[in-house]
Amino acid sequence: MEKLCNIALVTAKAKRASYADIRVVYNTVEEVGMKNGRPDVSYHETNGFGVRVIVNGAWGFSSSSRVTPAQVRKTTREAVEIARHAAKFQKKPIRLAKEPTYVDFWATPYIEDPFEVSVEEKLGLLDKIDKILRKDKKVLNA
Repeated sequence: MEKLCNIALVTAKAKRASYADIRVVYNTVEEVGMKNGRPDVSYHETNGFGVRVIVNGAWGFSSSSRVTPAQVRKTTREAVEIARHAAKFQKKPIRLAKEPTYVDFWATPYIEDPFEVSVEEKLGLLDKIDKILRKDKKVLNA
C-alpha cells in the first residue's frame, strides 16, 4: 500500500501540486439475512482510493475502485486537471495550516469480531427470530 501512496504523491508533485493526499480503503462485507425461513448469505470485498490535490490554489479530487499503480497515476493526474480547471474560477486560493504529514490506519471498533462468529451461528439466531415472528398470523413477511 505504501508503494501506491508514494506513486500518487510523486505523480502529484511532478504535476506541480502544492499538496496531495491519498486514502486507500479496503472494505469487507458479510451479509447474513433470512426472509420467511429462507437464508441469504453473501460475502464480498470492495477496494478503492481517493486522491486530493491543491494546484494553483484550488482543490481537485478523483477516485477509483481499481487499486493498481497505473490507475493511481491516472487518477492522480485527473485530480490535478480538475484542480487546474477549478483554479480558473477560484476567487481566493486555498491556504492550509502548517501541519506535519500523517500516516494512519483506522478500523471500525468492535467488542466481538463479527467475522469470527460462524455463519451457522448467525443463521441459527435469525432462524429462531424468524420462527417467533411467523407464529403471529398478523406478520406477513418475517
